[in-house]
Amino acid sequence: MRIESLDWMANEHATLRVSAAEITEMFEDEPVFRRNKRYRAADYYAIGYTTAGKKIRVNFLYLPATGEARPISAWEIR
Repeated sequence: MRIESLDWMANEHATLRVSAAEITEMFEDEPVFRRNKRYRAADYYAIGYTTAGKKIRVNFLYLPATGEARPISAWEIR
């Protein structure tokens, strides 16, 4: 999966102690991508680290035609 850009204008995302800048950092640092459970709001999720070493999970929709990811929710993994 190749993420070309993040689509922030599609919807408001729910985050728990994670900023939009940290989500962007995590996607730039080669996270692990997985398919989400069926019948959920997001198709995929990514787990990775920010530059500060914070481990986060981001649920997102992936648009293969444009390579965009639309973050739906994100939270810190402790």
